Amino acid sequence: MSSGINHVSTQGELDQALADHSDVICIDSDPGVWLSVADSGSSRVVASGSSHVIASGSARIEAWGCALIEARDSARIEASGSARVIAWDSAHVEASGSSHVIASGSARIEAWGCALIEARDSAHVKARDSAHVKAWGSAHVEAWDSSHVVAGKYVAVHQYSQHVTLEAKGAVIDLTDLNDPEVAS
Repeated sequence: MSSGINHVSTQGELDQALADHSDVICIDSDPGVWLSVADSGSSRVVASGSSHVIASGSARIEAWGCALIEARDSARIEASGSARVIAWDSAHVEASGSSHVIASGSARIEAWGCALIEARDSAHVKARDSAHVKAWGSAHVEAWDSSHVVAGKYVAVHQYSQHVTLEAKGAVIDLTDLNDPEVAS
């Protein structure tokens, strides 16, 4: 196992760092250059700057700055800053800061801060803080804190806070009483 931080900018360097089981791999590729990770193993992989990464299989990627990540299969992504993520299949994304996630398939998204989430198909979104969610298709949204949700007619929304801003054309299940200590007692 290689210790320390390994900075990479090409697919060859990334493949070698993964093969060497580097502790931390920092991807900072040139704009427009796509690198692929199918299995990050025990390495912590961080995409920063304007990196473009395709994460698939069991890859785990942290996206910072203006990185753009395409996540599929069972990939797991942690996005912060202004990172952008396109997720489908069974990808799992944790989004914070002002990150932007477009989710479809059965992707699972947890969003907080000022993250913007666009969800369709059977995507599942848990929105906290001031996260903004636009959902359509048969997506499912859990709305907490002061999140803002715009939902299409087939989207199920579970509302857990009276502070949620909600524009829903479909089913809204109001669970605010269960979370309000004054009402629940």
